[in-house]
Amino acid sequence: MTPSISDISLETSARWRENADERCNHWAITRHEPWHDDGKSRVVLVRACFMAVFLYQTGNDEDRSKAMDAAREFARRNSLAKVRMFPFDLWVFKDFIGFTAALHAAGWITGTAASTLRDLVRRNEEKQVMDHLLALGEAFAPRDYTQAMQAHLASRTTI
Repeated sequence: MTPSISDISLETSARWRENADERCNHWAITRHEPWHDDGKSRVVLVRACFMAVFLYQTGNDEDRSKAMDAAREFARRNSLAKVRMFPFDLWVFKDFIGFTAALHAAGWITGTAASTLRDLVRRNEEKQVMDHLLALGEAFAPRDYTQAMQAHLASRTTI
């Protein structure tokens, strides 16, 4: 089960953490049954300013159990390493990288693009990391930049 990743404000994060059903590897885990009936419920993980959401069919105990197990496994796999590479703050997880910077793009990257950036961060290749992140543009709302980063990395390797 693959979660959807999104950013949240630190205030919202604090509220989710306060109401957590349980914690795993410093992630707050909460089951969220909708108050409007769209047929979907969710297990929500919150850490720092990121949220991972696992959807399941409302009222299906087996699906809820699978979503909780998937959330716990995701939490175990994704320890947080926060890294400051001016002007960016990076949240380096196993399954994704989140980033924020005033007046620059903010968001997250998953998959092979995240693996590439994670390897650069581990090697402390700050200039390369900054070149890649600054290529995403300026002052955009937080969002998933995976495809944009994949395209950018592909263009750099073909030159």
